[in-house]
Amino acid sequence: MTEKTYMQDLQDIVTGYMVPMEQCSDLFEPAAVKDIFINIKTIGDFHLNFLEKLDEYKKELDLLANCFLTKESEEGFALYNEFCRKVPRSLDLISAMSKEPQTLQFIQDCKQQLNHFFPLSEFLHRPIQRILKYPLLLRDLQKYTLGTRYAACIEAALDKITGVAIHINKVKRVQELESHEILGWTGEPLLEFGVLKLEQGFKVNGTDGRYLFLFEKLLLFTKQKDGKYQYKAHLLPSEIGMTEGDKNEVKFEIEKFEAKKRTKYVVQAPSLDTKATWVYEIKRSVLENQDNITPQMREVLLKGYLAWTKLTNSMISYTTPSTLVSYICLDLSRMRMMKVVLQRPTLITPIKSQ
Repeated sequence: MTEKTYMQDLQDIVTGYMVPMEQCSDLFEPAAVKDIFINIKTIGDFHLNFLEKLDEYKKELDLLANCFLTKESEEGFALYNEFCRKVPRSLDLISAMSKEPQTLQFIQDCKQQLNHFFPLSEFLHRPIQRILKYPLLLRDLQKYTLGTRYAACIEAALDKITGVAIHINKVKRVQELESHEILGWTGEPLLEFGVLKLEQGFKVNGTDGRYLFLFEKLLLFTKQKDGKYQYKAHLLPSEIGMTEGDKNEVKFEIEKFEAKKRTKYVVQAPSLDTKATWVYEIKRSVLENQDNITPQMREVLLKGYLAWTKLTNSMISYTTPSTLVSYICLDLSRMRMMKVVLQRPTLITPIKSQ
């Protein structure tokens, strides 16, 4: 599928399906039409401009690569996040409409008029397929530009779009979990808790077979069972306390703070690197979900945490999110004092040998 073919697919969806359905309000609820097509028109508008730029710069690879690095492209590719989150709902609506004779006939007439072989549901998969294709295309281009003046800009474009694709795949992973893999979860849809940051098998409270999922706004404990996961417990960032333990041990403790009780989970990681990654990302989640801290301050605190643990080879434990902030601030002050001491010339005059 080329960029021009993809652009044509987007235009067909809008002019061949969306507009006719919007004009037939007696058969299709306006809200339902909006839910089906999400932001597909906005994505199409972005790609029309994107295609023009690619055509213009197809013989200048550095300028072509820069098409992926502009502010407009960053905002355009961000549109896929919303589309990916909402497309399962879209496909469910199309499936429901296909069970009603009138709406089914209308959709089939649109398909026939467009002379399409594939149904509408297949075309609604195209945006996700396309966004995940860009890293592959740029990687192929990279092979032929190694050692040339284009190599750096191609690599920058590849890094940028790979980040987008990774985020999309994380959203898809959450959708898979939400649809059929986590048994017994009765809370809000998992997508409401942001993208999945980490997932890993651990031993918890001495029991093997536990599997943890860390979302942006949720820590989920499950038990692996027949290729699926059985819900066991969950913690919101505001409920998480942590005792990191010795830096050379793979165990750390997580506490859930509720109004009248505390629940402790002793987590044993498969390696020290795994422990360090999870401890850091859990603390990042706690800090990012505190409303009284600016994004800039969060980054300062996280960098301070990493610097302090590296400088002192120690770890920071805390009981509540607010105490985590206090401890990091305290350690930042200690670190500044240590640097002052280390940078001062010695106050002891060495004794000269006779």
